[in-house]
Amino acid sequence: MELADKVLEGKYSYVVSTHIDKGHVHNHIIFCAADNIDHKKYNDCKKSYWRIRNLSDELCTEHGLSVIFPSGERGKTYKEWLTGKQNASWKTTLKKHIDEAIKTAETYEDCIALICAKGYEIKGEAFGENTLKYISFRPLDRKHFIQGSVKSLGAEYTKERIKARLEETAAAREKSRNTPDRCAAFPKKKKTVVQNYSNRSLIDTSAEKFAESPGLKHWADIQNLKTAAASYSEAGSIYELERQIAAKSTLAKTARQSLVETERQLKDFGQILNLV
Repeated sequence: MELADKVLEGKYSYVVSTHIDKGHVHNHIIFCAADNIDHKKYNDCKKSYWRIRNLSDELCTEHGLSVIFPSGERGKTYKEWLTGKQNASWKTTLKKHIDEAIKTAETYEDCIALICAKGYEIKGEAFGENTLKYISFRPLDRKHFIQGSVKSLGAEYTKERIKARLEETAAAREKSRNTPDRCAAFPKKKKTVVQNYSNRSLIDTSAEKFAESPGLKHWADIQNLKTAAASYSEAGSIYELERQIAAKSTLAKTARQSLVETERQLKDFGQILNLV
């Protein structure tokens, strides 16, 4: 009532309705649009909004009540708020996937590949004069892209910030890397040979041909040992090697999941075409 008296200044008739039937007690102020003196209509605009807001904050401060200060973030639509409350906001999921990719990837290109493998189509990720200003993401089950801009996803999800965050993460990882345990069994003169092996994949020795040929199995085991040793030599530490293995495993897993989802969607499209 104090707020209504301050805002309406005795010119407008009003009713204050206090709702106590919900879990949160709250008030509604209803007042006549025309004043009782000059019969002029109340001017509802941004200026009057900020006046009401400031008067409310002053009263809350006087009575020891909480005051909400602007956070600088864009407000959510009701639909976004509702889906976020139900832990189903795809924007929240997208940002989570971007954060995970930044923590895992070694390069910006790997980061983009990891996000794609999570089930997104991406455009505008490149840098240069003739490229799109914003990076955009589209889940496979949605029609429209969403821009990686301050307005849409937040300042931390522009392509410039994604790349910068990735570089910051890589720098911190490099700083904390444990280098003293670097394997001394591989002298520099053999570095070229080791690098050649590092580009190879491990040979799967579970096939029947390896069981039938001990010599072939022995050869494959030696090649796998060389590949593993080369990978360790380049990684510099067990920690870094494990991190690289985890990154590649994540990429492979998410790629398989994306492929399964794509196949499912193609099957659905095929059924729709058959009906048509």
